[in-house]
Amino acid sequence: MLPSLKLDDIETAIKVIESKNFTETGVRLHKHQTTVSRCMKRVERTVGAKLIDRGVHPVRPTKEGTVIAYWGRKGLDALGRGLTEIQRITMSNRAVLDVGYTSYLDLEVLACVQRIGMAADTGFSQNEHSSSTSEVIGLVLERKWDCGFIITPAATEGLVGVQIYREPFGLLLACDHPLARRKKVCIRDLRDTALILPAKERNTGFRSWFVSRCGAEGVKLKLGKEVGNPHEAWFLASQHAGVALMPKSASKKLPNGGTVFLPFVEDDLYAEVQLVFRDEPQSSTLASFVNAVLRMRERLPHSSMHNGSTQISVVPRPVVKSWKHAQSVRQGLHTLSA
Repeated sequence: MLPSLKLDDIETAIKVIESKNFTETGVRLHKHQTTVSRCMKRVERTVGAKLIDRGVHPVRPTKEGTVIAYWGRKGLDALGRGLTEIQRITMSNRAVLDVGYTSYLDLEVLACVQRIGMAADTGFSQNEHSSSTSEVIGLVLERKWDCGFIITPAATEGLVGVQIYREPFGLLLACDHPLARRKKVCIRDLRDTALILPAKERNTGFRSWFVSRCGAEGVKLKLGKEVGNPHEAWFLASQHAGVALMPKSASKKLPNGGTVFLPFVEDDLYAEVQLVFRDEPQSSTLASFVNAVLRMRERLPHSSMHNGSTQISVVPRPVVKSWKHAQSVRQGLHTLSA
């Protein structure tokens, strides 16, 4: 327990470690550089370790700093989600949807989804639950959640969905890795390379497809570690435990420095995010949510979309059954009541 630490000090220290710059952190947090330095020193004094090496320029995190930034960020994110949940619980006069999402979802898209539920004119609110693709699918099918955002390919029997966006998959690797100087990588570069993969039980469909895709190129994967989210993958990659497989947007929200993201050359190695729900008549509340998501999709920046080749690869990608009422919802015809 660290009773003498304030949340503000922890957040400030984490931002210094992530940006490797006291001045930049001060500007972002609207604090004087001296105040930022004092926050960092208070955290270091409390944990009993140096978190930043100030003897180099630019400053860089120590091993202890990397560890506290990783766990501190997870803790602050969890606290933020908890406070959001409390706020939504108080909105008892509105219908509530339970929406699951993969931890690899683009955070900018997640922010847009959260704003949908907070809008006063929607008539409903929503609870978001971070999980894995496999768990989202299972909980939606079990009727515990209303819908969810997943990465395909996935085992989606009994579900229908609408595509939200596509983006390149690639490798996250340490800056001094032999592949780091390239602009892109290919599947054959994975030969004899320890690969950090999403855990099998958490992303069964994509994991199986990716292994088969590599096998078609004559590459037998060498498993390094299994992870449950992008931050775990980044931490292991930065510690030279292997190279991590992840979509491009997930790499953008990770701490700066120490790692680099390289997309694949192969056009069929992309993450396709879909909003899925049970293949049955939907409530008017869920139809309204889907309608709002479709409007959000049209406003997504082109940088979030991947318009690469759609040619069939040597290992076809299983697809989610398209929702036949999507066009009706887009036109505002809310006739889909349970």
